[in-house]
Amino acid sequence: MTTFINASSRRRASRLVLLAISLAVQIVPMNKANAHGAVGFPIARQYQCHLESGYWDPPDGSGIPYDDCRAAFRAGNNSAYPFTQWNEVSANPVGQGNDLTQLKAAVPDGTLCAGGDPAKAGLDKVPATLWRKTQLAPNNGHVELIWENTTSHNPARMRVFISNPSYNPTQPLRWSDLTQIYDAPAPAPIPANGAGHLPGTISSFYKLDVTLPPGRTGDAVLYSYWQRIDPGNEGFFNCSDVTIAADSHASGFQWIAARNFVEPSLTPREGEQVRFRVMSNDARGTEVVDIRVPISSANANHSVWAKQLADQVNSRYGQFARIGVRSGNTIAFDSTNIGANKVWLSPNYASAIGIVGAR
Repeated sequence: MTTFINASSRRRASRLVLLAISLAVQIVPMNKANAHGAVGFPIARQYQCHLESGYWDPPDGSGIPYDDCRAAFRAGNNSAYPFTQWNEVSANPVGQGNDLTQLKAAVPDGTLCAGGDPAKAGLDKVPATLWRKTQLAPNNGHVELIWENTTSHNPARMRVFISNPSYNPTQPLRWSDLTQIYDAPAPAPIPANGAGHLPGTISSFYKLDVTLPPGRTGDAVLYSYWQRIDPGNEGFFNCSDVTIAADSHASGFQWIAARNFVEPSLTPREGEQVRFRVMSNDARGTEVVDIRVPISSANANHSVWAKQLADQVNSRYGQFARIGVRSGNTIAFDSTNIGANKVWLSPNYASAIGIVGAR
């Protein structure tokens, strides 16, 4: 039997197809060409929350594993937007941020951590007192700040600010709370070569040698501002919460706290492997540590495989990395509190940890 479709039906069908295409274009995920980056060390607020996940379900945010990210989700009207847009906390200041008045107009006081975007307001509404801190161990007053890029942009200008000792951390950050400590052209991007917090997604790094104010210790907020130099005026704004230790050169402690060792989102299954790597920070990204721990019924509990992995790192590769908790100038693995352990790296190295094997 032959079915005939009249012209009117064909027109309706065509309109439906066009509508479907239009909707698909609107919801297609942002690709890397339009994405940019975030501060990986000391890790920015939204980047850490993105990595730890848990924000898709339940809708009230109760699946988010840490208090700071959960509070930011809820303070932003139960929105995951700041976390899904982790690499595009941005604004477009007129004049590329050279005029402070124009910069403040694009990123007003109280919205600095959100890059002036009301849709990311949770990043500012949660006080600095609640956000977890990255430990900074200055060496002769210097620390390395690393932008992890999905797409690099040169030429660009990099600025870094630190909160003043007088800053009230229970209040949203204002420009008057900050002192600029770094201002220079963006360096040449360094290929990631599989390193970074999101191996395969991170394409390159910007590494900045930042000088801290003399004698500065304790809690602070580092505010990083990456401004593209092109007609679009796009700039990226990230807040990193830190605790600054006494200068490592003076204390003889040379290790840098890079990340938490085991995040709640790292949940390998039997038959999979946990892989831990350490790479040099030079352009070649030479791999100096590559350990895999197979997961079986005997070590599926994270307290077991985590200790097995840490023991290998500490005993075989102690010149490059240590896993544990710092006490004075020593680092020891704490098997009674797995979450307290951190990855400590020798200067000029980066690390990655993940799961390999079919799910």
